[in-house]
Amino acid sequence: ERVGLMGMLSRPLVGPAVPWTPVISLDTPGTLAVTYATQWGEYYRIGNLILAYFNISTSVFTVGTGTGNILISGLPFAAKAVTSGSWSGSFSILSGITKASYTQFQPRIIQNTQIIRVSASGSGQAGTNVATADLGSPQTYQGSITYPVA
Repeated sequence: ERVGLMGMLSRPLVGPAVPWTPVISLDTPGTLAVTYATQWGEYYRIGNLILAYFNISTSVFTVGTGTGNILISGLPFAAKAVTSGSWSGSFSILSGITKASYTQFQPRIIQNTQIIRVSASGSGQAGTNVATADLGSPQTYQGSITYPVA
């Protein structure tokens, strides 16, 4: 079917916003205890491309016996694998993290999963992930990530 310009403009380019629930965890959660003040997410799908937004605030974050890196799970679809690099996004608000000599933080999806890691970088510093030793309480993660589905 051929559709003229006016026909294309009358069709929605993006589907409606769909809710998803972001969940904070660790590589090994152990007895991690999280109480959420805010826990919201929504995404849009354009073909095989996902635009996901999230806003998470904790009122209580107790690591307990948990170890490893901070994770945000619950994305609606697994991310496509890439041969080098990863799919990343940005934070508009990030608080409750203290990592000396690191000034930039971004959400990065672990390939072939529905899980985000929080990555850190800084001048003269090797890139790394935010781990339990870097976390305080309360925390806020507000941002977005765009990625193709697997």
